[in-house]
Amino acid sequence: MNAKYQKPIFVFLFVVWTIFILYGSLAPSDELPVKNWWADIPYFDKIVHFGFYFVEMVIISFLFNLRRLKLLWGIIAILLFSGAIECFQPLYFNRSGNLYDLIANMLGALCGLIAVKLIRK
Repeated sequence: MNAKYQKPIFVFLFVVWTIFILYGSLAPSDELPVKNWWADIPYFDKIVHFGFYFVEMVIISFLFNLRRLKLLWGIIAILLFSGAIECFQPLYFNRSGNLYDLIANMLGALCGLIAVKLIRK
């Protein structure tokens, strides 16, 4: 991909994906998509959290060209972002915050980090 277009594409992906995460995490549960068959999969909610932050970490890593120690800042940013969402859910958005959601978020980010390292090799 031409470097001239790479950064704007990743900025766009970052903004869209972050809005998607915010909507999925903060919208009242009755506004989320109708329950479908996949919602009956055990721990489906945790899989979604994992996926949200897996993709977010991949996008952030390429957007900011994070490498080595700077990747730690990406993980810290995601921890703070997802932690804030989990704290604000019960306070302002009529949703329940959950420590296990935060753990799934962090595992997704860490696996995204591993995926980025593998992609770059």
